[in-house]
Amino acid sequence: MTVTAGAAIRGRYVANAGERAVAQALMTQLQYDDLWRGSGTVRNDRAGGMRIDMQGTTTATPTTPVQHNLQVQKNGVSGNSTVAHANVSVTLQTTDPMNQRGVVNKVISALNQSMDTGHSYTVTGSIP
Repeated sequence: MTVTAGAAIRGRYVANAGERAVAQALMTQLQYDDLWRGSGTVRNDRAGGMRIDMQGTTTATPTTPVQHNLQVQKNGVSGNSTVAHANVSVTLQTTDPMNQRGVVNKVISALNQSMDTGHSYTVTGSIP
């Protein structure tokens, strides 16, 4: 598995220290099945004002498989609400529990890097 930095997040919301802590707590709650859900909110901390949303999927191309678009966002903000972003490749789908945990850990790492740098990240590769 690889985690690759991409372009800067357009209209990024820069979270303060408290919001970052809430976002990181939500990230640690991610489960493997959350990565493959349909569009909608995956995790939400209403009191802390942050959520993780599945925005949907990208269209496959001859060189890029379908990817699931996961975003950490600030609640109650119109427009520029994305704090962190990661695309997760469908090539990482597996039924093995140990590999599932590894995929989740890579996605959490990608989201933390995204929050730190303001860039989108992609998690790709294959499962042995």
